[in-house]
Amino acid sequence: MRQANRLLSEMRAMRVVPNTVTYNMLIYGYFMHGDNGTALRVHEEMVKNGVELDTVTYNVLILGLCRDGKIKKAEHLFQQLDKPKLEPNASTFSMLILGHCKTQNSERALQLLNVMKKMWLPSEL
Repeated sequence: MRQANRLLSEMRAMRVVPNTVTYNMLIYGYFMHGDNGTALRVHEEMVKNGVELDTVTYNVLILGLCRDGKIKKAEHLFQQLDKPKLEPNASTFSMLILGHCKTQNSERALQLLNVMKKMWLPSEL
């Protein structure tokens, strides 16, 4: 992560504005290294700087929060995916379902599975 931070500093020194992909990779890296606080601060910076959040951004945040046992916060982010141009995908559902299974909330996991099936499986199956 030191190298990523150094690269980000160099980008800023050259007046290169970090984009969605840059922020997504930083957030993911911090979560994977167990630095959840910094990952969430990078997300806040992303929002503050007006950088567009995409489904990958939400997926990375949901993954990190679920891994940390913060299912309520992950669910809150999931609810925000009803905005224009943002839609949950199979990865989004998979992470939330696994997160709920990890916390022994099988009822919510099954609800999410049913929502996912309604979204993508033909009704005649």
